[in-house]
Amino acid sequence: MSTPIVRVLGTALAPVTVSAITSGAPGYASSAMRIQASALTPANLLLVDFRLTSITWGGTPAATGAIQLFAVDRDFAGNIGPTPGTNYLPRFLGTFSPQELASGSPGIMSLEKVALSSDADYYVANNATGVTFACTLNAVPWSPGT
Repeated sequence: MSTPIVRVLGTALAPVTVSAITSGAPGYASSAMRIQASALTPANLLLVDFRLTSITWGGTPAATGAIQLFAVDRDFAGNIGPTPGTNYLPRFLGTFSPQELASGSPGIMSLEKVALSSDADYYVANNATGVTFACTLNAVPWSPGT
């Protein structure tokens, strides 16, 4: 008989308000979510599920655009890394889905099973939607367990 694998859920992290990000922008340092694995409850969980809520669009987004998540690791002393921009390409983690295609249909977009770094800042990026995008970034860390 095998033991089923379950999720050992951590405490939900404090939501972060993501200010209006213009199309093609990687997000702003003021809108980044820092996750430090050793500070989680319980500590050192392995994965995190992200949700975007309170979504607002500045118009109808282009179907070819995407809302994505990037990470910038901190150094071992906890000092912040470079802010994503035209001179720095951060680590790509995934694309949120489902992608909304109408500005009047706010909902929830998710990105699940993202591997956690020991200490990193997570940025929401607006990749070519053609309009501004704002939301609330929510996260719940977890690990597989028995």
